[in-house]
Amino acid sequence: MRVEPAPDAKPAYCFDNSVAQALRHGGEAVYGWAIWRWPGRWFEAEHHAVWRRPEGDLLDVTPQAGDPPRVLFLPDPSAPYDPATFRPNIMAPDGHEALVREYIALVAKRGEITRPYWEPGMDVLPLFSPRISSGSRPSTRAWRSCGRRWGEPRPSQGLALDSTAKHLRSSRLTSIVRNAVLAPGLCPAAGMKNPGRVVT
Repeated sequence: MRVEPAPDAKPAYCFDNSVAQALRHGGEAVYGWAIWRWPGRWFEAEHHAVWRRPEGDLLDVTPQAGDPPRVLFLPDPSAPYDPATFRPNIMAPDGHEALVREYIALVAKRGEITRPYWEPGMDVLPLFSPRISSGSRPSTRAWRSCGRRWGEPRPSQGLALDSTAKHLRSSRLTSIVRNAVLAPGLCPAAGMKNPGRVVT
């Protein structure tokens, strides 16, 4: 379908943009999945909304990264927008490369780790940032239980342990991602050895 961003539409706010467009011009918001493809790597389905014009055709009114003229959209009546329901992206390999499958598995594992910290209405998951330093969120308590301070490097900054830093230029992507995503050694309270200096 065509992408024609509405004048006041904001990137990443497809649900709000589509509803606002329907309120202004008639029609309705349609919920489903935007399907993205990195050829030879993976497909990714992202929960998305578009505008159904009064004439019946679909139009994506949300600005997209890279300004594509068209997007692939799969309507899904079973996936309406609900701010209290987190719908993670769905990934599938495009081909048979083992590294791609491993990367997808690591992304899924990261989701398992971070999903408990998501709350309704949260646009971005700020696991370890000063924004959540009030101490009321589970992620803040976890960070403090590790004996960490806010000025230190945080997992959200893309960390790699010293043991993998020497491989940054030549190693497989997953040797970095495995440590950046899971990073069990970042927290001595987790029963892991403190890795010492962390490379960002």
